Amino acid sequence: MTENKKVLIVTYYFPPMGGVGVQRVSKFCKYLPEFGWNPVVVAPEPAPFYMTDEGMMEDVKEAEIHRIKAPDSFRVHKRLTGASKPKIDSSLRKLARTFTWPDTHRGFMRRALPVIKKLSTNVKVIIVTAPPWSNLLMVPELKKETGLPVIADMRDPWVNHPVHDRPAWKKRKNGVAERQALEAADTVIAATLTHSENLKERYPGIAGRIHHIPNGYDAEDFSGKIRKRKDGPLTVVYTGILGLEDINEGSTLYAALRILRDENGLTPSDLRFEIPGEVPRKELERMKGVEEFIELPGFLPHKEAMRRLEQADLAYLPYHASYSQFIVPAKVYEYVGSGTPILTEVNSMHETASIIRDTGTGLIVNEGDVDGMVDALRMLLAGSFPYKPKPEQIRYFDRRNETEFLARLLNELIRNA
Repeated sequence: MTENKKVLIVTYYFPPMGGVGVQRVSKFCKYLPEFGWNPVVVAPEPAPFYMTDEGMMEDVKEAEIHRIKAPDSFRVHKRLTGASKPKIDSSLRKLARTFTWPDTHRGFMRRALPVIKKLSTNVKVIIVTAPPWSNLLMVPELKKETGLPVIADMRDPWVNHPVHDRPAWKKRKNGVAERQALEAADTVIAATLTHSENLKERYPGIAGRIHHIPNGYDAEDFSGKIRKRKDGPLTVVYTGILGLEDINEGSTLYAALRILRDENGLTPSDLRFEIPGEVPRKELERMKGVEEFIELPGFLPHKEAMRRLEQADLAYLPYHASYSQFIVPAKVYEYVGSGTPILTEVNSMHETASIIRDTGTGLIVNEGDVDGMVDALRMLLAGSFPYKPKPEQIRYFDRRNETEFLARLLNELIRNA
């Protein structure tokens, strides 16, 4: 039997940190050994973070992990405030992002570089994933000093990002640094089709090296059992952080709940909205008047959140397309894989809407369309919500399938090295 090759993965967001930013790398680590590659991971020592999920360590148990002790904004926040973890809507978080470039994690990059160079003698390929964007600053140096193929994995856009391009002085620096990193990389991966096409347009000279590997769902996070209607109220669920930085908010849903309550006598015994995740203060304000319909269990470990998603009657996804045309919320793919019908509130031309249409997994309501939201909830209550899933299109987003594609890219790189 041929011994597996080693791939070095440089990441900042890694278990036991929780949240969606951790899962892409964690699932790569889980499935890469099946396709001939053993992951060697360079990540920071655990620090106070918005969310902690020890259960995610199970996905990376086969990885060889090297932890870096480095200063970062989370440790500074703890020293300044004494809080065990930062708040997702902390004013210190916004202040730090405004006055640092490219982000608050360059300390990790500096401490990680010598460790990566030492480990590079025993690996075939290096993957650097971002954000944080300071990770990508390493790419030209790693390529030059190790001589190994280097992959730049972009989970979000760097240039043309509504947050990372502010204030204006950052925009030019971001453009220069992105170009240097991507042109030095042997392969560039984007997490959305829209972003990958944008990169090809902006960097035509390396268009053949740019690939699309979306975020996805892990079939093993779900039971796969046929849904059976349970007694009690119908449950609408949103997993993750709701109401942050103009990305999403539930205002249209709350307005629909008020109408159905006042005009049709809707009660919490008919319908419940459950949010297993973080809810910033602004979102709590938006909920006023319909709190009786809403359950806030707080952040839950990923497996428990997926269990609640799978058992729900409807998955709710608001996304403000004006925030970014290049970003698809990572939870979309988990919603698609869960077997739960999806109600998506988004511009119908956005890539998020295309995924729901292509997979047949739910209904799209335009942003701010309260009447459309009311109609959708009435269909849910009447048992006529549209759901015609297309298994082949859904399986495209399975994490195992996506990791297999990554393994093919790795094999191609070492053949051409």
